[in-house]
Amino acid sequence: MKNYPTDEELNAFLEKLEQQELYAPEHLKEEIMKKVFPPELPKTEEKKTVPFAVYVLKVAAGMAAALTLLIVNPFRDGSDISRAGVLQEEDRPRITREDLNDPEYRAKKPETLFDRLNNGVREAKEKILANDL
Repeated sequence: MKNYPTDEELNAFLEKLEQQELYAPEHLKEEIMKKVFPPELPKTEEKKTVPFAVYVLKVAAGMAAALTLLIVNPFRDGSDISRAGVLQEEDRPRITREDLNDPEYRAKKPETLFDRLNNGVREAKEKILANDL
C-alpha cells in the first residue's frame, strides 16, 4: 500500500488538473477525421451511363417483340385463337368402360407416351421379380 496515493493527494491532484486547461494533441483531430472520413480512392474506370431515351427505346423494342410473339404464335398451326390448338369438350371422343375392356378397341387405339412408360415399368418390374425368385 506504499505506492498508492492517499485521498488527500488524489483530491489535490484533481484540483490542480481542474485549474489547468487541457489541450488535445495537435495530430489527434487529423487522425480522427481520417478515420471517420477516409480519403476516396481514385476511380480507375468511370461508369458509362446510357441516355434515358436509348434505355426507353430498348425496353419498348423488347416489349413489342414479346407481344408480337405472343400474338402470332397461336396462329402458327392455323388454329383459331380462341381454341389455341386445344380440343374443346365437344370435340373429344367419348370413351366408355366397354371400350376400355374391348380387346379390339385396345388393339386399334394408338399407343401414347403414358402407355409406353407404363408398359416399360411393368416389364422392368416383371424382370426384377423373375430374377429375385
